[in-house]
Amino acid sequence: VGVYFGEVPLTGYAIGGSADIKLIVIERVEVLRGPQGTLYGSNSLSGTLRYIPAAPDLREFSGRLDTGYSRTGGFGGDNTILQGVLNVPLLEDKLAIRAVAYRHENDGFVRNVAGDDAALQADAALFGAQNLAVNEEHLGSITYQGVRVSALWQPVDALGVTLTYLNQDVSQDERPFEQRQFGPYRRSTYRLGSTVGDDDGLRIDLEIVNLQIEYDFGFGTLVSSTSRVEQQFVRKWEIGTFFGSPAMPMPQISNTNAEAVVQEVRFTSDFNGPLHLVGGLYHEDSEQPTGQ
Repeated sequence: VGVYFGEVPLTGYAIGGSADIKLIVIERVEVLRGPQGTLYGSNSLSGTLRYIPAAPDLREFSGRLDTGYSRTGGFGGDNTILQGVLNVPLLEDKLAIRAVAYRHENDGFVRNVAGDDAALQADAALFGAQNLAVNEEHLGSITYQGVRVSALWQPVDALGVTLTYLNQDVSQDERPFEQRQFGPYRRSTYRLGSTVGDDDGLRIDLEIVNLQIEYDFGFGTLVSSTSRVEQQFVRKWEIGTFFGSPAMPMPQISNTNAEAVVQEVRFTSDFNGPLHLVGGLYHEDSEQPTGQ
């Protein structure tokens, strides 16, 4: 399923799916049945999801600050949300900027019981790794923080030029999985932490720049969308405890640095009568070098 943020395709730049952008100040969400290989062709055989962000308001100054709190039961804890929105018209009916900033923190809900697991404690002693086989709670805590800035220039009614910048960093302290023999939301593995790289079990750093130009001819609309997407995807977890006994501490690290430049030009007709057409060109130059 293809995922688009506005006119920017997001699918295929990370192992295991698409970027999870927090949807703040969204005009609408489009769910398009597949196959969508004609109009939205990037990984869209089974359909397309389009998240359409709200455009800057050319007339009204506005601002908003939201905060939220919740608590996850069981082994979980406190979760918080802080996000703000500011819309500033610079030239009435001609130029405006909308800025969004946010930070979401969700507490982990998985417990490591390695300190109480006699079998793992015995294996850890063989390798001098007792300091890695410890009890720990709230594994899987995750933080989202990001900014999005859009500028809309509309010198005449028929022409709109939108420049958007988005940056979002996601960090998770550990992958939140369980091992069924230890019960729900429990597992017994080595805790690698900062002994390998950094404390993040998962990190996704995303940056998007998009320039969209739209012109209404009356008999149809011409849209040009130019995008640059950069995403770093780092995943780290301990796999030694899955290879039998004795369990040796063994980290696996995956690192993908994806870059893509996407250009699309599309004409959508608005003819009088029963005949309509959509035509355009799409070009994508991307690379996703991955190391393990």
